[in-house]
Amino acid sequence: MTATLLNTTDLGINFGAFAAVSEVNLRLIPGQRQALIGPNGAGKTSLINLLTGVYKPTFGSIYLGEENINQLSFDARVRKGLVRTFQLNTLCLGMTPLDTVLMALAERENKGHVWWKPTYQFDALYAEAEQLLQQVGLGDVMQHKVGELAYGKQRLLEIALALALKPKVLLLDEPAAGIPEGESDEIFHVIEQLPQTMSVVFIEHDMDLVFHFAQRIAVLVAGKIIVDGTADEIVDHPLVREAYLGADFCAKGKAA
Repeated sequence: MTATLLNTTDLGINFGAFAAVSEVNLRLIPGQRQALIGPNGAGKTSLINLLTGVYKPTFGSIYLGEENINQLSFDARVRKGLVRTFQLNTLCLGMTPLDTVLMALAERENKGHVWWKPTYQFDALYAEAEQLLQQVGLGDVMQHKVGELAYGKQRLLEIALALALKPKVLLLDEPAAGIPEGESDEIFHVIEQLPQTMSVVFIEHDMDLVFHFAQRIAVLVAGKIIVDGTADEIVDHPLVREAYLGADFCAKGKAA
């Protein structure tokens, strides 16, 4: 049996009397591409916040490998390889992509207080920063100001920053949010090319993208996963038809 990289057991969080996430059991193996879908308010971002330590669970457990990480901080989880992006970017618009990624690499190597000094010891970090920017398709704009980049390029820069932290599990909260229709393929092409040793969990509302890129799809409704399966299993599941996709989309997905 393939080793589990990330695992949750009956995970949930309550805000007062409101159960935002309930009884979530999710298992990721190395290299898995897992989509989280569901209507607005279903608990998708709350689940990501639980996994990454933004929220502390009311009940249940989170394991990274064999280690229970319930009590670890957000930063500690990042250092162990659990890395995320957010729905809204918080980039420094006056910096260049190269300096932005270089700063992240310097922090990773505990050299953040001297990252800007022009010294030979940072040659490897510069090379790594350039390689990461090439990887996400930003090689030709790495010296431009971030504020001059199209929003889709800024989202790619966020992915480069996440990759700079060497994630084992990369969690992407609506990576194509705010990007004009038709340009999101570039984002997901980058995701598709990520190393097969890295697991990726992403929230996405574009079902065409979800069904094209995800190996498994978990459907959340009212904070609970009602089904977690392959694309074919999701399309054919009566609860998914009723709660989210609708008969018209399911017929389209099955035909594809």
